[in-house]
Amino acid sequence: MRTLYLASGYFHLWHQYIQQQGLSVDDLKIDAQPKAQVIQLLESGFEQKAPLELFNYVMERTQLKVQSKTWLFDMVQLIQPQLFGVLGYITSRSANLYDALHMLMKFSRLAVDGQLLIPLQVEKVASTQRLFWPLLDPAYILLNEINMLALVHVARWMTGQQLPLLQVHYAHESQAPTSAYVEFLACPVYFNQPRYELIFLEEGLQLPSTQADQQLIHLLFQQAEAQLSQSMQGLAYATRVHAQVADQLKLGRVVSIDDVAKQLHCTARSLQRYLKQEHTSFKAILEQERMQRCHLLLDQQLPLSKIAEMLGYSDQSALARAYKRVYGAAITKHYKKASS
Repeated sequence: MRTLYLASGYFHLWHQYIQQQGLSVDDLKIDAQPKAQVIQLLESGFEQKAPLELFNYVMERTQLKVQSKTWLFDMVQLIQPQLFGVLGYITSRSANLYDALHMLMKFSRLAVDGQLLIPLQVEKVASTQRLFWPLLDPAYILLNEINMLALVHVARWMTGQQLPLLQVHYAHESQAPTSAYVEFLACPVYFNQPRYELIFLEEGLQLPSTQADQQLIHLLFQQAEAQLSQSMQGLAYATRVHAQVADQLKLGRVVSIDDVAKQLHCTARSLQRYLKQEHTSFKAILEQERMQRCHLLLDQQLPLSKIAEMLGYSDQSALARAYKRVYGAAITKHYKKASS
């Protein structure tokens, strides 16, 4: 499994739920070592993170104890912004859902982090806006269930009304009675789809938030940027550049050394020098991240022309040349394998 790290807010949410059910940590018969980790997280600030494996384990123990098919639906309705610190506040205080989603995309690493994390993306199709992300690993299913339901719950809380959802797609099998999904999401729901997807009428993302506070947003934005930057402090420049480049590629943006240097609070020239001292270069890192992202997009069976565009190559031929230079094989071999 590609490891993800979750903010302790997920554990605080879980703890609120078991308390509501009249349970304690002891009642779940959690093994000694993970129990000690969980207790430490519950006593920590919301910025602490823990491996997804730990969260999956305690959730598995919880499901065995509560024996409810709709327990995740009940848990998600306990979400409050303060559980996720500055990320929770900055999204909930945005002017509308569109702004909130873009804040979430920019600062998603404050809640869920990992080298191959692919954050929520937005795509306009005709009169709809589609919010989507792929399933990279079956171990992420529980987290994706929670995040899908949480997006809808928080959006309703922000706007005070039902959302103009047209459809919801899950990339895995139903984990509860289909009727529970339809009742909660209030729209048609489909499972085993190519990706997770929330399909809105475009106008739906312009619904104003009843919690909006534009004076507070500026301060929150600065705090979020500072926390994101602090989380990267102490890491080698190459590691930090890898993370910045990967994030930009996931959002379909053209990546330049000037932009990355600005994010790392140095000049492009200084960044080149730091990377040289670490025996690498911006060009090498960009190519590595492009190829890593390329493999993920190939697995989604996207056309090569589309992949080339998303990765910033001039055309499909340029992508094919880069792929062969790195892997010594034609990209069509991987593409056919991914399509089979």
